[in-house]
Amino acid sequence: MIALPAAPAPARPRTLLVGAALAMAGGAMLIGSMLAIYLTIRDANGGTTAAWLPKGTKVPEIQSNIMLVGMAFISVLVQWARWALVREDRANTYLALGVITLFAVGVLNAQVYIWRQMKVSVASGPYGTMFYVITGTFFAAVVVGLLVLLVSSFRALGGRMGRRHAESMTLVALYWHFLGVAFAAIWLVVYVVK
Repeated sequence: MIALPAAPAPARPRTLLVGAALAMAGGAMLIGSMLAIYLTIRDANGGTTAAWLPKGTKVPEIQSNIMLVGMAFISVLVQWARWALVREDRANTYLALGVITLFAVGVLNAQVYIWRQMKVSVASGPYGTMFYVITGTFFAAVVVGLLVLLVSSFRALGGRMGRRHAESMTLVALYWHFLGVAFAAIWLVVYVVK
């Protein structure tokens, strides 16, 4: 009797990618809805920057611009880290992950500086509440991204990242791209339009 050859192994489902995509879609809905609520409340309170901002409030624009540029650099650097990881270029992988960490800490530092310079409290009215809700949510998302990046860095240092594990670095890259786009929307609505 002639036996048939074994069937090829089924393609592995990309559960991590699907899960990350769903999480980022949820994050996009969260940020988008918060920005929509911000704009709705702003319109209900006069619709102009002068009527909306508490008296004497100045939004530090240089630091918010630095955050935007920092997020753009992180998007480029995370692709570099993924590229180096796929090619198993450990030196460039370590360098890229280290520079991304520095830029992410810089973004967090700029946000804390903005909070300290504005002298607006959560209880100062609807502007203060929405400002801290939106920027605090973004801050928390960057902290999560930084923790994921640190775990990936330690895995790379331990030799547990390479061509076979490129999907996890792809997910890290997608998350940081999502944060970059989310901050671009926050920057436009909260820091530019005010």
